[in-house]
Amino acid sequence: RLHCPKWSVIPLYIFAEIAIIACDLADVIGTAIAGKLLLGIPLQIGVLLTVADVLLLMTGISDGKEYLLNYMMAAVLGTISIAFMIQMLIVKPNLNEIIKGFVKIDVLRADSKYWFAILGILGATVMPHNLYLHSHLVKEQTLKEDGQVVPRDKVKYLTIDLVIALTVAFLVNSAILIVSAATFHSGSSTKAVVPKSLEDAAVILKGMMGNLAFILFGSALLASGLSSTLTGTLAGQIVFEGFLKVNMVAWKRRLLTRSLAIIPALFIVYISGNEALQTLLLFSQIILSLQLPFAIIPLAVFAFNKSVLTDWEEDGEVDWCLRVLKFVSFSSVVVICLLNVATIVITFIQ
Repeated sequence: RLHCPKWSVIPLYIFAEIAIIACDLADVIGTAIAGKLLLGIPLQIGVLLTVADVLLLMTGISDGKEYLLNYMMAAVLGTISIAFMIQMLIVKPNLNEIIKGFVKIDVLRADSKYWFAILGILGATVMPHNLYLHSHLVKEQTLKEDGQVVPRDKVKYLTIDLVIALTVAFLVNSAILIVSAATFHSGSSTKAVVPKSLEDAAVILKGMMGNLAFILFGSALLASGLSSTLTGTLAGQIVFEGFLKVNMVAWKRRLLTRSLAIIPALFIVYISGNEALQTLLLFSQIILSLQLPFAIIPLAVFAFNKSVLTDWEEDGEVDWCLRVLKFVSFSSVVVICLLNVATIVITFIQ
């Protein structure tokens, strides 16, 4: 808000809100499906029950109870990690295939479904609003009340903390993809069993790997929805107050966002049936990917704006690190933009 052109503030805010609502939509669908798998709750009821997480989360972030939020986040992330790590042990994927999967991408493939899948994974992994959230958390932990930067040791340990957290997230996301590939695409392509929805995936897992895999899948799906809801709640508050300089009671803000996500989910369920939710889920992730440039470009520009850099810029070692980081950041921006443009172009051509 302070360093971007005034005309860009409202558009950037709108894009950030669209990303938060899209992520919330995915949370609603995932949580509702998890409720159906684990407890047999109809999807329509499950979608409505997702409103209840507002009351649960507000308990965690109310004054004096912030520690509860940390415990909840640790619990849901731990559930996801354990669930998919156990499934990795059950599936026993081929190491050579894993390595090939990390580096292989067919840039000449003119298939919109292929590129939609890539964008969906990208949007679900690097959620735009989390860029604002992470930046806010770093600022809160590295600035004193008078705005002065704290000693380097504090920044060093914070960097280690973030690297560990993001590494764990990378491993969990990788485990999800590896389990899916090893389970549903094993053997030749003619023998591959490709699920059409998350419910199909759970049923196939149950048939191939037993009840334990089924329960782990549903539990991880539920925990994933709660995890994203936690970060979405915090990021939504930061984006809303940061861009508009308007304060709103947290539970009202959370209820508004969740309502905007529930309405299209209920509409799709009643009009087109449960199967259409899978398509809606995919498009919500694609929207996240399309919104990424609007969050990452201003952030990259801001982070390397000499008018706001600290006096550490004069340090030769830090200056070298900044140059490397600048190259990596803007290279990432270019790759993300090219992926989005390529998908749009291929979709229109087909």
